[in-house]
Amino acid sequence: MQSTKLLSATAAQKPVLLLGGTGSPFVNAYPWSDSTGYGSKYADPSTAVPTAVNGLAFSPLGNAVVASVGSSPYIVAYSFTSAGFGTKFSNPSTLPGANASTIVFAPDASAIICIDSTYPHVSAYAWSSAGFGTKYSNPSAIPGGPLALAFHPNGNFVFFGSGSSDCVVYGWSSSTGFGTKYLPPLSISGTARDAKFSVTGEAIIIAVGASVGVEAFHWSSSGFGSKYSAPASLPTGTTYISNLAINPTGDYIVLSSSALSGNNPSYQAYPWSDATGYGTKIAGSASVLTGGSTNVAFSPKGGAVSFGTDGSPYTTTLAWSAGSFGSAYSNPGTLPTGAVGDIAFGVTQ
Repeated sequence: MQSTKLLSATAAQKPVLLLGGTGSPFVNAYPWSDSTGYGSKYADPSTAVPTAVNGLAFSPLGNAVVASVGSSPYIVAYSFTSAGFGTKFSNPSTLPGANASTIVFAPDASAIICIDSTYPHVSAYAWSSAGFGTKYSNPSAIPGGPLALAFHPNGNFVFFGSGSSDCVVYGWSSSTGFGTKYLPPLSISGTARDAKFSVTGEAIIIAVGASVGVEAFHWSSSGFGSKYSAPASLPTGTTYISNLAINPTGDYIVLSSSALSGNNPSYQAYPWSDATGYGTKIAGSASVLTGGSTNVAFSPKGGAVSFGTDGSPYTTTLAWSAGSFGSAYSNPGTLPTGAVGDIAFGVTQ
């Protein structure tokens, strides 16, 4: 991985919360503080996001935002500073396929990968301060139409979780792109809807639309290892578990559900250890979220956990401390105007 200066949430830097979804202007950005919550909404980009946003990512360098959208050009990117959105970058010369969805930056910000609904379901681009570079060659076939996408923290591996109850990892290099294909030891129990590598990179945790709700595997440079035992107390509404987040220190995971009916509370947490797996379940409150949760993320300092939802006010953020959910922050002064499809925290200067 190339040497770059990556940003973290220090006192001199400014956390930002991004919400992308179905309501115009399709992306909303707010300054964020774990102490005070949402700040005044940043001005919208001068070049509008063309349509509903399916996926969002904030550059690890803190200077760019990229969104995947449901119509051409399917992927758009903007510069970003503490003053807000800047110039829109030129579209990549080779566009992703239709209905681009999950999108991620490489940990060193040298590449962007997104998945979409058309074969081979993945587009990867070099990235620099000038914007999109050359599209990398496609990997060998990815099982089904993937929904989940995650970079290993060292940038050397990329996970794809498939809607066909399968998953795969590819080696990754910013100079050559996709490399060795690692197959899992066995199929997961259901649709892989979201996934994250643990903070140390020694585990892959997967939100699974099946009777268990969440599954995890050991991971090393040799590939997939054994599966962790299921939680002693399974998540509520397991078949609707759709998203997961890991706190910055890597010792808790939060799961959220895409449907409220019969599944309250629609979010819950578990202590996490790469050595032993899940701890005792931490239940959320059944009355907090309005609508199913479309995504979940921890703030950069880990003092808050934010949910996007498909019911007004479309965004709810809770305080988080010492392994427990706290009170909800006040809603932002300017709300999203439609269901939030993805959320992303970042840090800028």
